[in-house]
Amino acid sequence: MSTLATNNSLWKNGSFVRLWCGTLFSSMADGAFFILLNWYIVNAMGSGAILGTGTMPSD
Repeated sequence: MSTLATNNSLWKNGSFVRLWCGTLFSSMADGAFFILLNWYIVNAMGSGAILGTGTMPSD
């Protein structure tokens, strides 16, 4: 018998499912944020070289 088919399955627990979905959504949003942040920095500075320096030049 599969562990997902048992009566004690976590997937039948509404609180666990909401926690799991929230964690998944949050992780995906974090990934999108870092991709878009890098994209913004490259567009704003005009060069991808700034991403490797860890600092922003002051104007």
